[in-house]
Amino acid sequence: MCAVASSLLRKRGQPKMAQSLEHPKEEADIVGLESLNVGVDWITTTCKREDPGIRQFTQEAHRIRDAVISVTGEPIRKFSFRAYHGWQITGLTWGSREDSDILIASGPNANVYWKLFNRLSTNITRFDLQVTALLYEPIADILKEYYESDPGARRLKKTWVRNNAGGQTLYIGSRRSDQMGRVYDKGLESGTYSIPGALWRYEIEYKGTRAKAVANNLFVGACRCRDLVGTIQSTVFYWFSDRGCKPIFHKHPNTTPLQVSLVARDESTQRRLAWLKTQVRPSVQSLMDRHAKETLEALGLDILLGLVEAETD
Repeated sequence: MCAVASSLLRKRGQPKMAQSLEHPKEEADIVGLESLNVGVDWITTTCKREDPGIRQFTQEAHRIRDAVISVTGEPIRKFSFRAYHGWQITGLTWGSREDSDILIASGPNANVYWKLFNRLSTNITRFDLQVTALLYEPIADILKEYYESDPGARRLKKTWVRNNAGGQTLYIGSRRSDQMGRVYDKGLESGTYSIPGALWRYEIEYKGTRAKAVANNLFVGACRCRDLVGTIQSTVFYWFSDRGCKPIFHKHPNTTPLQVSLVARDESTQRRLAWLKTQVRPSVQSLMDRHAKETLEALGLDILLGLVEAETD
């Protein structure tokens, strides 16, 4: 545990939970941590053309867009990505292509509408959780201690990025992985505070199968009326703590973190599987049509001969 975070927690204890940073005085009663903002920060969802929910998926995206621009007056911008074409406004993007529609929500829109689109979507490819801590007394050097901390048995990639305006971000893990963490000075990044270290954000970015699993687990908790804010807070707390970067906020006292068990694949396995799929499979499929027995023997898969012979009988 880093010395700065440990000292802060010993002196200041556990804050009350804040759903929003707009009313921190009403939500926190301690010196040090003025308030916490906790929630879902990003969701990328897709809905296949044959999915029965595709119509509602599209209708809801447009309904939310129209409701937002009726208040903000924000102009609608064009969106294009991987053959998807559609529109985007701040915090909300929608597009369509031949096989599916895509919706990306971030910030407050993600936190408000993630349950709706989790229910309507066919797949979720990215899902981010965040905790943002507002401090009475700024801490400017916490990322240095995180960067130099010992992650224990874990082999972790850490990247510490700083700019000449005082902003800084620590990335934990690889962008190619299915989960990565970020800690950064949200106050400077957003322009909310000019003093470094006043507002710190902790984010976990989940991708692929893990993103869908985390979103579904959180959705089940919502259906069972669990404390979602507390669950997210504890999940983020333990994720960073387990990697040697204990946050400046506590875990929630009455909740447990999300538990997601997936079969892990290292990068070498991923590369080998990709090679088999793109380089080997086409040749094997061609040979199997005419020389199934010889092909299986050549691959050392003689055990499958009985299945092939049974199919051809």
